Parts: sequence; C-alpha cells; structure tokens
Amino acid sequence: MKNFLFSFLAISLFAFSACNDDDETRQASVMIVHASPDAPAVDLLINNTKVASGVTFLQNTTYRKTDEGNTNIKVNAAGTNTSVINADVDLAGDKSYSVFAVNTLAKIEPLAFEDNLTAPASGKAHVRFIHLSPDAPAVDIAVRGGAVVFPNVAFKAGTAFTPLDAGTYKLDVRLAGTSTVALPLADITLEAGKIFGQVPYPLLFIHRANQTYAYQKQSYNLMNFLEFVSDRYAGLNVDYCFNGFLFNKIPLFRELKLREWVTFKVLYGGLLNTNNPDFHANLLKFPVSPDDVAETYTLESKPYIEGSIGIANILNLLRVDLIKRFTYLNNPNVNELGIRILIKIDI
Repeated sequence: MKNFLFSFLAISLFAFSACNDDDETRQASVMIVHASPDAPAVDLLINNTKVASGVTFLQNTTYRKTDEGNTNIKVNAAGTNTSVINADVDLAGDKSYSVFAVNTLAKIEPLAFEDNLTAPASGKAHVRFIHLSPDAPAVDIAVRGGAVVFPNVAFKAGTAFTPLDAGTYKLDVRLAGTSTVALPLADITLEAGKIFGQVPYPLLFIHRANQTYAYQKQSYNLMNFLEFVSDRYAGLNVDYCFNGFLFNKIPLFRELKLREWVTFKVLYGGLLNTNNPDFHANLLKFPVSPDDVAETYTLESKPYIEGSIGIANILNLLRVDLIKRFTYLNNPNVNELGIRILIKIDI
C-alpha cells in the first residue's frame, strides 16, 4: 500500500500543469498512464495508432490530440497484439483527459478523468488526488498534524483540482474519518508562476539549474544554466526519506545510521507567442553558441523530469545522490546521469 499510494499522489500533483495554447477546435487531448502495479510492460494505442511502447508501471504518454467522440484505447502486452484493455472512451472536444490503466492485472480496467489545465492564479498550484491503490481502503489526505485536504477518497475515486498556496507541504494518508496515519508522504513542494504582458528574454522565468557538484534541493540538478525559459510554469518536487528502511536491516550498515532518499522533480512550462522572440523582432533573441546552435529552449512539448536516489547521514555530514535526467536528452551538452553532494551540519 505504501508504494502504491505514494506513487499515485505524485502523478496526480503534476498532472495539472500541462499547458497548450494552440489547441485545434473540436479535438480532445488524452494522456494514458500505466497504473496497474503487477502488470508487465505494455504498448499503448489510441484509435489503433501506437503512441508508446514498452511502458512500465507509473510511466505515461504525453497528451495526444484526437478527434472528439468515441476514442478507442488499447493497452497491449508489450510487443504483441494481445490487448488487456480494449475500450471506447467518450471524449469532448477542447478538453483534456487522463486515462489510467488501473487495478491488478487480473482485473485491469480503464479509468478516465477530465483534467483542468487552466493556469492557476499567481502564487497558487492546482492539486488533485486520485486513489489508485487496489489494496487500500478509503483514505483522507491531510496536512501533517493539521486539516484534511481531500476527505474520504475511495479506490478509483478522484478529487477536483484544488488551488493551494505554492510552498512545501508535509502530507499524511489517513484511514478515512480517523486520525490513524496509514502512510506519511514525502515533502512535497509546489511551485507556479505566470508573467502577464510582454517582457524581454532576461525577465522571463529562467528555471533554476545547477552545473556544480553541490546538490541543490530547489534546483534542477542536471539542467544547464539558461537552458529553459517560460512565461508560465508549474513544478513539483517530491523529496522522500526512508529513514534507514533498507540499511537498518543490514547488520554492519545499521551502525552507520545511513538514510535512503528518493527525489522526483517535474517542471511544466510554456511560452506565449507574445514573449517569443521568433515572432517579435523587437525582443532580445535567445542565446546561441558560437556555432549558432540554440542553447535556450521552451518546455512546450513535454515536461522536464529528473529523479535521484541518495544516501544521507554519511559521517553524520554528507548526502550523495545519483541523479538521472529523463527528458530533453537531445539538447546540446546535457548529462543523462550525474553525482551531486550535499553537506549538512546539524548544530
């Protein structure tokens, strides 16, 4: 239950922020998510067109355009024509949807939700919780030691997108209607921003990058400086400590009091034509290399995603993370893997 609930809270938090400005009329956007915990890798098809191959648990497609009306969704065992899901979903034009392949493999089924992709108000982030853990009862999502944010959410149920102040939250999963904590969740940081009007490139949101060997919690540690800019964005940062869950089971390591960390960061963004120098000669151009190769990009096509696993409390001082970058790997001079070190002194 712990792994399932944690994973699907993360999916629900970052789904709100994809933004598209130039949607064709009377088309819908649909994203498919592999959310069956014991199902193997699958291929995903929309109206018999394969849109993703070898998709594993917790992976998903980007939003794909399709004509409104009945849309056929197939989930096939990877590399075969054997469908474990073959269902028609009614999609309305000019709307966006997430379709989850849910439940255990023996009972796998589609579950569709309409997504509200409107930009949140300044300083706010839109958050939704979807309960996709087949072995868990109904739960409340609550601020640790505080109020319930999403009450009595049963398996396969989801909440509406709810505006929350951008910031860092410590959340618990409680058995519905009780104070019993079934699962303490990770530290979750929500960020969002929007620029109104036309501004030159240096005044856009230049997303926090890190090309040093020092781990920076609020930066994207495998993003290059000046690599991405936006005039609106939403980000999710999940930082979870397992408090020795693994190392405490190993006799020699137990004495070292090492701690395991997992981090997951997602950044969605976009740039209106109003602020795009390709459309306005009066705006400063994005930087290019001496070879006239672009060095600054937007996040229109997909989110920036990175994740890491780390070991902390080394000599009561150090945390070392192995970081993997998952998207935009074809940008120049990027690293798919990297090591970062954090020094923390508790006095």
